[in-house]
Amino acid sequence: MPGAKTYQAIGYVTYHGGRFVGKAKRAELERQMHRQKQVRGAAVAAAVVVVALVLVAGVAGRRASRVPTV
Repeated sequence: MPGAKTYQAIGYVTYHGGRFVGKAKRAELERQMHRQKQVRGAAVAAAVVVVALVLVAGVAGRRASRVPTV
């Protein structure tokens, strides 16, 4: 039967091993969330640029279709 020191060593290794693994998992999740945030930000920026270009093209088209007043 194992002694008290063996159980103490098992408990120590389990506790600190879990902390180490948990820290690595949290770090990986944070990296993934940061990447997703960057991708979403880029997609929003691209959508804003597309909308702005469509609006500018629409305004230019309307102005071009008007009869000159001079």
